[in-house]
Amino acid sequence: MNIASIDVGTNTILLLIAQIDLHKKLICTLHEEIRMPRIGEYLYETGKISDGKIDELENILLEYKCIVENYNCSQCFVIGTHALRASANKLAIQKRIYNKTSFLIEIISPETEAEFAFHGVKSAISFNDTFAILDIGGGSTEIIIGKNDEIVERKSIPVGVVTLKDSFISRYPIAEDERSKLRDKLEIEFKKLNFKQYAPKTLIGISGTPTTLSGIINKLKVFNPVLLENTSISINEIHSVFNFLGNSSLKKIRRSYGEIISKREDILYVGCEILLYLMSYFQLSNVMISAKGIRHGVIYKKMFMAS
Repeated sequence: MNIASIDVGTNTILLLIAQIDLHKKLICTLHEEIRMPRIGEYLYETGKISDGKIDELENILLEYKCIVENYNCSQCFVIGTHALRASANKLAIQKRIYNKTSFLIEIISPETEAEFAFHGVKSAISFNDTFAILDIGGGSTEIIIGKNDEIVERKSIPVGVVTLKDSFISRYPIAEDERSKLRDKLEIEFKKLNFKQYAPKTLIGISGTPTTLSGIINKLKVFNPVLLENTSISINEIHSVFNFLGNSSLKKIRRSYGEIISKREDILYVGCEILLYLMSYFQLSNVMISAKGIRHGVIYKKMFMAS
């Protein structure tokens, strides 16, 4: 049985086509697509997703619909996260997308988003000790504490790479006053986190920031989820990339790292800041990388755990 899952995020729109085994609870990836329209750009300033971004969203979903049909998928789940949650025109967007594509976007809560992220990672990785999952999104950041197959605690922080970049970063190289204001904002937001008591042994990073960082550190020029899965990168390696990003022009960043950083060159610095903050918070010197995520967790939860 083939199932499709689409994750409509603040920065990216991701498609997963998977063959599933209901008895063994296995998800086998057949095809993946990624587009980066950044529909949540300047959302905090305007309060809504712009008409131009809605047009991009519609065109991408029409393209994805053709792919879903070509794979004869039995079901297609379409999930909306922070940008759609926060947008004043979300109901109009849902109606338009349904009329144009027949996709009904399910706008999920931050808690459900964290749950899907957890099940996405757990669909491929098993741990016995306490672990933490970090999902750095475009508009929010989810931190999940897990042990064995259970969620122990979860928290969604309303900061992401797109919203923070729009609010604090105006130019590259980044001015020191902007770096300082960004760090101050993270201090304020992450004070709400009370997870040190869990002392996770492992941190798993999912989403664009950790996967792109791993690609850069492992000298990949193009994104390849198979090569990135279960890789590990150190805090020193991340600091090296982080310092280069903050002190370089966007042109130099693109020239140095190639296609793998395409459309992320202006937001990866912010993602590094979040990742480094959480690694320091948990006193961990390495982060494990997983290319799995919400789109995998949606299929796992809805197909294998439905009551």
